[in-house]
Amino acid sequence: IIRPQIRTFLFILKIIAARSLGNSDSEIMRVSKLSYFLYNKAQSMAQKIRVDRIETIYQILLEHDYRQKSGYDPNWLLDLLIIKLCQIDFNPNTPKYFR
Repeated sequence: IIRPQIRTFLFILKIIAARSLGNSDSEIMRVSKLSYFLYNKAQSMAQKIRVDRIETIYQILLEHDYRQKSGYDPNWLLDLLIIKLCQIDFNPNTPKYFR
């Protein structure tokens, strides 16, 4: 259930890394083998969310996936996932010490 979201955030991180290295959009699409639709969705998210937020979300999703596969109570896990994701501050103007 969480696997597609993990892949999406991984694509976003890869796009950000490739862009920081100076790769063009067409080159990133060719190497990543993403469809035009998926690439555009991931690229638009990459432009709207800061890298540290994306990394935090990715880490939370990976942790959830691990716990889910380790046999934790699925109802409790979903509640915990929602709580952790809601605690992320997406306001770019929030001072660092409030994050």
